[in-house]
Amino acid sequence: MAWQNLHISQSGSLSLKRKNLYFKSEAGENSFALEDIACIILDTKQINLSAALLSRLSEDGIMLIVPDERHHPAGMVLSFHQHYAQAEIAHLQANLSTPLKKRLWQKIIKRKIRNQGRLLENQNLQGGKKLLGYADLVKSGDSENMEAVAARFYWRNLFQNFIRADGTDFRNSLLNYGYAIVRAMIARSIAASGLLPAFGLFHISKLNPFNLADDLIEPYRPFVDGLALKRFLMRSDIDPAKSMGQLDLEDRRFMANILNFSIEMKGEIVTLLTATEIMSASLVTAIREKTPDSFHLPAWGKYLPLIEESEYLSEEECES
Repeated sequence: MAWQNLHISQSGSLSLKRKNLYFKSEAGENSFALEDIACIILDTKQINLSAALLSRLSEDGIMLIVPDERHHPAGMVLSFHQHYAQAEIAHLQANLSTPLKKRLWQKIIKRKIRNQGRLLENQNLQGGKKLLGYADLVKSGDSENMEAVAARFYWRNLFQNFIRADGTDFRNSLLNYGYAIVRAMIARSIAASGLLPAFGLFHISKLNPFNLADDLIEPYRPFVDGLALKRFLMRSDIDPAKSMGQLDLEDRRFMANILNFSIEMKGEIVTLLTATEIMSASLVTAIREKTPDSFHLPAWGKYLPLIEESEYLSEEECES
């Protein structure tokens, strides 16, 4: 199973040689076995790539994330036709009943709110128990919009003097960067499981090709929130009201560590990256069996710290 995530910030070139990825820069040349790579995050536009490499990344299901002018994720290269039964799964997904969609969405929102509550408890912040109570009130389809009720309470307790929509706030930039990375990897796991990313459970916009990813990311958001909180507390030099939302290279690398975050899935401790793969595969099972009971979502491990030292690899940390 692929496990390695590369974050490349130096200018240079990427090429394919003998089933390996080669990165050449002024600092030297590094090689990586393609079979070990799950994701490549480009943090600079000064990268040359070959069409042969792009084709091979797609064939191997390796996600390539490209940046915008602010070095935030702007797009991704996503592989098609990764699953042998894609046509069958797509047919089942397209004909999913409304009651089952609502029950699956209920499960997603309940887990999201529970994870929010556990984060507050883990950080000795007020409101954790109240959020856990909100989670128990979520009905089929979240018909009473407990997600929004919980969100207003949650953000007020997680950060002080914080407005989620403020694009100039340093904390929002941390959150948005982390969410974009997780969303991309969920899209990868969706495609690998044979699901169609455009067909959502709750999100149904005709203009959004990743409705399902926007559904499935919800219970993962509190893990990103926790990592953003930790980074914000580390950056005592930052005034969020005056930062203009700018992240430096170390901020971005820190948030990209989210893929190696240890979480609980089906009673086992796995990385967040692995959890996305288990979740998407379980959704296929739930659709086939027509029951939400087969659908598995991530949770906080009972004994896990907020974040451990990551094994995330940047090009500077790898041997030539």
